[in-house]
Amino acid sequence: MIGPAPERGFVKSLKTMDKKLGIKFNGKNFVVTYDRPYGEPANIHLVRTADGGFRQPDTRDLNFIKSGDLENDRLKDRLDRLARHCEDIRAKMKKKGREEIRDMTKDNKVQLKNAFIKANNLGKANSAFRRISK
Repeated sequence: MIGPAPERGFVKSLKTMDKKLGIKFNGKNFVVTYDRPYGEPANIHLVRTADGGFRQPDTRDLNFIKSGDLENDRLKDRLDRLARHCEDIRAKMKKKGREEIRDMTKDNKVQLKNAFIKANNLGKANSAFRRISK
């Protein structure tokens, strides 16, 4: 089934964004596709009105596709975002390490205290008033 053709300006703008982008008519609406190295092209965007009806593709669709492009950022912005992310991970690891050391110190303190009490017969179980003498 041959349907309506998309506007030439839209197709040109689409190809300017990425040569692997294409557009086809699926019988009801236009579909923006992306050519993969193998298999059929993947559908990435369905062009339709808010109520699901037919419409010609335009700049709204180009803006939508650009918004999903992760490579649309400048290199400096991506590197800054990556640096902040790494810094946050290092801060979380440092905080977790401090908490683990603090928790181990608390556990060791209790264990040492119990061992000292047991070694010197100072514990509750060895109280003088509870001993039965023969």
